[in-house]
Amino acid sequence: MLSYTGTERLASGPNAARPRRRSDRLSIPPDRILTMKEAAERLACPAEVVAQLVRETTLGGTKMDDGGWRIKESELQRFIEATQRAKEK
Repeated sequence: MLSYTGTERLASGPNAARPRRRSDRLSIPPDRILTMKEAAERLACPAEVVAQLVRETTLGGTKMDDGGWRIKESELQRFIEATQRAKEK
């Protein structure tokens, strides 16, 4: 079984001379996951509208094991920016 310890040489060329460690990588914060209600509050609309946008795939969402839907904060931001661009045209 292969395992990664974080010190293996991952690159060739000038970067191969020193092992890369996990702390060398850029840290990207995880996306916050919003409920339908939280997304609706940010959009200032009813949760039913958010549900319709998800059903139409206009807004990306993920169905959870409990049957509820969740929306990534970055996806909601993408939707808001796209809507604003459309209004400007």
